[in-house]
Amino acid sequence: MRNLLLSTALCVAAPLCLANAADAQQTVTFLCAAPAGHVCQFAVHTGGSQVAFALPSGERKEVP
Repeated sequence: MRNLLLSTALCVAAPLCLANAADAQQTVTFLCAAPAGHVCQFAVHTGGSQVAFALPSGERKEVP
């Protein structure tokens, strides 16, 4: 009986926890590994919005 209650509780709680984790935003780090003097162009498309930016060689940028 105890195992049945624990299994039922886990089956109910697991989808709720996973749904909350899926809603959290992730931060991605972009790095320009081009040779010195060059510039990298990035364009990120997410959920209907677009972010475009340029990075000089060797620089990093975090995009949520």
